[in-house]
Amino acid sequence: MAAQLKKNFEEYAAQGVEDHEEEVEDTKPEDKKFDLSIYDKLKSENGKTGPIIFFNLLCKVFDEEMQKVDLHFDGYMSQIISQKKLQSKDFSEGLSKFVQFMPEIVLDLPQIHAYCFKFVIRPLQKKGLLKMRFIKWSVDPKEKPAEVDPDDYVFDQTNSYYQLMALILKDFKNDPTVEVSWADTFTHYEKELNGPATSKEKFEKIEDPDDLWPAITDEIGEKDAKVIIPLLKGDMAAAKKAAA
Repeated sequence: MAAQLKKNFEEYAAQGVEDHEEEVEDTKPEDKKFDLSIYDKLKSENGKTGPIIFFNLLCKVFDEEMQKVDLHFDGYMSQIISQKKLQSKDFSEGLSKFVQFMPEIVLDLPQIHAYCFKFVIRPLQKKGLLKMRFIKWSVDPKEKPAEVDPDDYVFDQTNSYYQLMALILKDFKNDPTVEVSWADTFTHYEKELNGPATSKEKFEKIEDPDDLWPAITDEIGEKDAKVIIPLLKGDMAAAKKAAA
């Protein structure tokens, strides 16, 4: 399934390149109706659900060829949305599975948190198709295997979660369309992102914290980091003091 979805995306990307080379006037690739029948086939013939399809798409598309994603993924997502192949619930549930899977992906793509934010979360939020309160950041205990083979290595470091959350908080605080205070940001973190409970749960699985926090500072800037990092560490008092 994942390979079929990636092939479909690559066909869309190739079409975009061809149209650009031919200089088709007044028509963008995303304005044309692209063949997304694979989504219908996966649902009707293979019994796959929307969230599973979206999860597999993200897992397969985010690879070493990120330039192709940068150029064409937004248009491809617009096709999926305009043709109603996936719905809001599919995005939130599929993204939940993806962020839970990031500890394994990060081994090959250290910047997966940034890709997830830039190409998935932010665009879907702008289109009003993603409510952050519906994202489940951790695997449901009921879905975890009762026993784990001791020979199987478990990828459970949580650095990518904190890096992604930092980007989400920075973006929320610095929304150019509306004035947002740090108090609003703290409320968003608590109520919409379930931040305090999730961050506390994931804290002990941080790998090399002495590297993580400076990396976050470099990525979001010292001005925002001095508030956001204490928040992610569970020190609300320090975050409020830094924001004052």
